[in-house]
Amino acid sequence: MDKLREISLQRIRAHTKLLELDSNVYKAFLEMEKAAFADGALPKKIKELIAVGIEMGGGPATVSARFALEVMAEVFPDEM
Repeated sequence: MDKLREISLQRIRAHTKLLELDSNVYKAFLEMEKAAFADGALPKKIKELIAVGIEMGGGPATVSARFALEVMAEVFPDEM
């Protein structure tokens, strides 16, 4: 559970930082995610279950972006 909690906190910190940086790409991803999971032909709950089994292409990219943000903060501490 500690590892899960650590990953969750890391995700929250990266999410907050990307919002602070006013990233248009990240904001667009969040809007796409919101639209993709909205109730429509399939209910939101079904879409979430599908996403658990079939990772969306934007998800891994977002995880990589969060990791890249941390690396950049270490390499360029005065810039971040």
